Amino acid sequence: LEALLDTHLSLGASVTLAVTKNLAPHRYGGVLIDANGWVKEFARPGDRRQSWHFVGTQMAEASVFGTLADEKPASSIGGLYDRLLAHGKQVATHPVAKRFFDIGTPADYLATTHAVSNAEGRPLLSVGARTSVHPRAHIKRSILWDDVVIGADCVVTDCVIGDGVRLPKGSVLTGQAVVRAPARLEYLSPETDDTRDGELLTIAIKS
Repeated sequence: LEALLDTHLSLGASVTLAVTKNLAPHRYGGVLIDANGWVKEFARPGDRRQSWHFVGTQMAEASVFGTLADEKPASSIGGLYDRLLAHGKQVATHPVAKRFFDIGTPADYLATTHAVSNAEGRPLLSVGARTSVHPRAHIKRSILWDDVVIGADCVVTDCVIGDGVRLPKGSVLTGQAVVRAPARLEYLSPETDDTRDGELLTIAIKS
C-alpha cells in the first residue's frame, strides 16, 4: 500500500489502480495503459488487446466522488472512472508482481484455498473453529467453516461447508457449497441448481 501511495502522489493522479498481468482477458476484460502507466481505456471481457488486470486495490482522491448523488448506486469502472478518462491523464496504474486469485464464486474460492494450501505445504482440507468431524466421516479437498458438525458415514468431497451447518449421518456431497439459509429466500430461482432442504441451502460449485 505504501508503494501504491507513492505512485499515486508522485504522478499527481486522481485515481491510481493496482494492476497485475491479465492472464484471463476473456473473463475479466482489462486496463489499457500508455507507456507511462496512465489508463487510456477500460477493455471489456474478450478484448484481444494486451491489457492489465485491475485487482481492486486503489488510491483515490475524495474529490473524485464529489459529483456523485447521495444514496444513488454508481460504478467506478464503467462509469465514474471512464468519465475521468475524457479529461486527460487522471487515472494511473501501479503494477504489482503478484499472482491474482479470485474468490468471487464458490469454485474460485475453493481453487484459491487449494492453491494457497499447496504453496504452504498444507493438506487440502481447511477446518474452522469449533468444528466437529465424526471419526467415520470422509472429508476430501474441502473447506469447513466454524461450528460445523459432520455426522457419521458422511462423504464430503470438493465442498465448502458454511458456518453452523450440521450434516446428518450418511450425507454424501460432491462439488457443493452448503450454507444455513434465512427463512425467506426471494432470490432463489427455479432455473438454478440451488436446492433448499430445511434450513440448508445447497449450491452446485461450477468452474
